[in-house]
Amino acid sequence: MRRYATLHIRPARRSLRLVAALGLVTALLLPAAAAPAAAAEEVTMTARALVGGHVRVGAWSAVEVDLANDGPAISGELRLGGGQPGASTYGALVDLPTNSKKRYLLYAQPSIFGRDILIDLIAGGQRLATTKVPITAHDVYQPIVVVVAEQPGRLIPDLTAAVSNPNMPVAAIVSLSPADLPGRIEAWSAIDRLVWQDVDSSKLDDAQLDALRAWLGLGGRLVILGGSTGATTLGGFPDAILPFRPTRTVDATPDDLGSLLGAVPALGERLPVLGGTLIEGSVLARSGDDIIAAERSVGQGDVLIVGMDPGQSGIAGSAGARSLWRRAVPMTPGAVVNPLALPDDSAIVAALNYLPAVGLPPVEQLLVLLVAYIVLIGPVNYLILRRLDRREWAWLTMPLLIVVFSAGAFGLGRLLKGSDTVVNEIAIVRGAAGAGSGLGQVYVGVFSPTRRTFDVKVAGGALLSNPISLQQQGAFGQPLDILLGDPARLRGYEVNFGVLRGFRAETALPTPKIEAKLELATDRVRGTVTNDSDEKIEAAAVVFGGSLVRLGDLAPGQTVSVDLALGASNVFGLPLSERLFGSQSGGGDAASRITLTRRTVIDQLTAYTGKFSTLVGTIGGDGAMLVGWRTATTLAVDVGDEKAAQVGEALYLLPMDVRIGGRTVFPDELIRHTVIGADAGEAFDQGSAFSLSHGSMTVEFAPIAFSGELRATSLTLGMTQGDPSFVPRTKGDPVPPLPDDRQPPQDDPAGAMPPAGVPFDGIPAFQLFDRTTGLWMEFEHLGPNAAVKVAEPERYLDTAGRFLVRFVNRGIEGQGSIYFTLSVVMEGTIP
Repeated sequence: MRRYATLHIRPARRSLRLVAALGLVTALLLPAAAAPAAAAEEVTMTARALVGGHVRVGAWSAVEVDLANDGPAISGELRLGGGQPGASTYGALVDLPTNSKKRYLLYAQPSIFGRDILIDLIAGGQRLATTKVPITAHDVYQPIVVVVAEQPGRLIPDLTAAVSNPNMPVAAIVSLSPADLPGRIEAWSAIDRLVWQDVDSSKLDDAQLDALRAWLGLGGRLVILGGSTGATTLGGFPDAILPFRPTRTVDATPDDLGSLLGAVPALGERLPVLGGTLIEGSVLARSGDDIIAAERSVGQGDVLIVGMDPGQSGIAGSAGARSLWRRAVPMTPGAVVNPLALPDDSAIVAALNYLPAVGLPPVEQLLVLLVAYIVLIGPVNYLILRRLDRREWAWLTMPLLIVVFSAGAFGLGRLLKGSDTVVNEIAIVRGAAGAGSGLGQVYVGVFSPTRRTFDVKVAGGALLSNPISLQQQGAFGQPLDILLGDPARLRGYEVNFGVLRGFRAETALPTPKIEAKLELATDRVRGTVTNDSDEKIEAAAVVFGGSLVRLGDLAPGQTVSVDLALGASNVFGLPLSERLFGSQSGGGDAASRITLTRRTVIDQLTAYTGKFSTLVGTIGGDGAMLVGWRTATTLAVDVGDEKAAQVGEALYLLPMDVRIGGRTVFPDELIRHTVIGADAGEAFDQGSAFSLSHGSMTVEFAPIAFSGELRATSLTLGMTQGDPSFVPRTKGDPVPPLPDDRQPPQDDPAGAMPPAGVPFDGIPAFQLFDRTTGLWMEFEHLGPNAAVKVAEPERYLDTAGRFLVRFVNRGIEGQGSIYFTLSVVMEGTIP
């Protein structure tokens, strides 16, 4: 019994000791475990998305988060995500002392299917607070017009009616306050047009103003309207972006407003409008000596000031108000309006593989290896075994040869690609002439010879994301774990064996400083371009409209002469890449691969056309630009591997000012158009051409913005059925409109029978609006690829070079639409 008692007592003592130890450990750990729980009850979090929660897929959205901590100090992380499987998360470190309040500004790219951004505060592995921010997602083809106004309800009905187009997605009209505008240019991707009225512009801080100027320089459009507060609310806008600074209120006559509204309004009294003196730009309307409407180019974008209030009684709800809005916020169906939005980047991502450091083995070497394999495993193996009379050994020799050649192929790939990690970069950097920095959109590819996980660090406070092409398709591939900051981090970035995986980074980057002294004289751009930077600019070219001239490499400090002929440099409709680099040729050497990379990037940005599109704006992006390259990396990327090789190509798009004055010729590539009215069942602007069923369509044509007033001397028009190479030329005398007895009714032009002898050739009749009489004047019918020089062009063109055309399709109703283009060449003098 004593032995058994002893045996039972020892385990009991051990159990007591174990229980005591566990109790002590629990007592020590309990406060630590309870601290976050207590903090969770005493921390509060509120959040809102800027731009009213309107976001674009594949683009950045800014989220403002306010935290208040009334409990113990917290060190943790804010995490943003869509709450959906496969979505990336975006985090930022937070430090909340006791009794503290802090505001954090975070950036994320929401999902195409997301309705909320989920925000969590994480500390010690626990969720202390969570909230959801509602968002509205738009694709890149849906226009978004932001209205910052004291009384937006007076403007929105006419604006909505003006931008409605059955040939394009319904535009989103968003009313915001100045506090809703982001302070980083990347988050302006959900603002296509900005309308400002009667709100104090001094409420914008320096970061918001810098973002506004950058957005304008890249192709945005700002419309400033007169209102009830006079000129006092515009003091925050710098003179550098304004066509004129309104300084006083003047009483304008109805005739003064006719050019803005498309017709003289039946008001019977004067209206108060804002007036001032021209700073720079095209004059659109005057009242006496005062400028009351003008437009100015800012980089690739535009600023329009209309001193009139289109929401006032007598104007609001009229056809003239809608006509004004169509001119003020032009939209192009099927085009990406926002200068920051890129519909697809799949070709750029693929081009990361073209750079020399990750080049594929030369075809010749692969062919030699393949032929040797076939010869040895086939006839050579057979002949040797037959000579040895050991053909049964084939079951050993063939697997052995397979292993040997597999090892050889692996060794060849290892020799060509190396055993080191490779980081490739393709950067698109957009700046402005004379500036030292611009917006960089950098594609980074990480190649690893083995399967590895990296902790990637990117300098400059870059915003990191998956490529746009994955997100636009609603797919995210491998989600990213992103920690915002400087440096920004990609945590747990997995790269498979022998694979190059890419991501996207956006931040401000240095640009080569250039000095341009260019002038448009008649139909040529002449002057000089100087590389004021310390770096060589490779393969430089000047692009203006659809024309270009190649300058070659520009050494530091080098000045080159420019002589660019407009209007006839792309008569064959060649893609811009082919005109920059010539016909595509093969080759696996480093120089050929660099050229292939550059060509691919240009093709992506121009959509394989003859001019830049989305990245420099589709409406206002017609200014001159220097295109140049550098073979170098632009962004410091650390993958934690000191042996990692880094290579890169950087494309620089640098807008340049061109002085326009004296005798000037505006070819068709420098003419823009806007549909401002139609009574046909189908009246579509398809970008480069029009589609019109039975009825009429009114279109305004205008040259790019210039400073001063145009005195028109010549207007030549040509009609085609979509021929992009057609240049309207005629040696005939100027042609007047049809006699009065042959003019159709003003209010029903499509109802009149076509004149005898006019064929139905798919080309509509056309009429010009006579600004001196207020009447539409029809001209003789133009057949396909025919041109006419208009007599007395000053009757139809205003001082900004604008004129109205009414196209009339008198075909039988129900027989479909006709497809056509109008090409324009105008000449005049700008004092």
